[in-house]
Amino acid sequence: MVAEAARQVQQALNEAVGIGLRAQTSSLDNDRIDGILNRISAADQYDDVAWILDEPVRLFSLVVVDDALKRNVEFQGKAGMKPRIIRRAERGCCKWCRNLEGTYDYPDLPGDVYRRHNNCRCTVEYDPGDGSRQNVWTKNGKTRMKMIK
Repeated sequence: MVAEAARQVQQALNEAVGIGLRAQTSSLDNDRIDGILNRISAADQYDDVAWILDEPVRLFSLVVVDDALKRNVEFQGKAGMKPRIIRRAERGCCKWCRNLEGTYDYPDLPGDVYRRHNNCRCTVEYDPGDGSRQNVWTKNGKTRMKMIK
C-alpha cells in the first residue's frame, strides 16, 4: 500500500514538472513484513506488542518511500537528468545525522543519505534538477517560485 502510494505521488510529481518518465516503484521487503506480523500474532496480549504498530511500522513505511525515491533518482540520473538530494539535519539531531547533512548531486551520493534511525526527524528533499524540490518522506513539494519567496 505504501509502495503504491509512493509510486502514485512520484508519477504525479513527474507530470507536474514535465518529466515524461514513468515513476519507479520500491521493492517490498516481505521478510520484514513477515517479521512484524509474526511478532504481533505470537503475542499473548496485544498490550505486549502494541508498540510495534507505532515507530517500527512508521520506520518501515519510511524505508519503503526512501527506496522508491532512490530508485527514481537512479532512473532519472541514468536517463540524463541531474537529480539532487538535499539532506537537512533536524535541530538537536545526533552526530550521525549531522554528518550526513548536505547537498548531493547524483550519482555522488553517500550510501546512507536515504537512511534514518528510530525517531529521526531530519528532512531529505529531492530536486529533479529543474529547481523544484520534494521532501522524500512527506512528499511535500516546493516549486522554484515558492522557494524564492
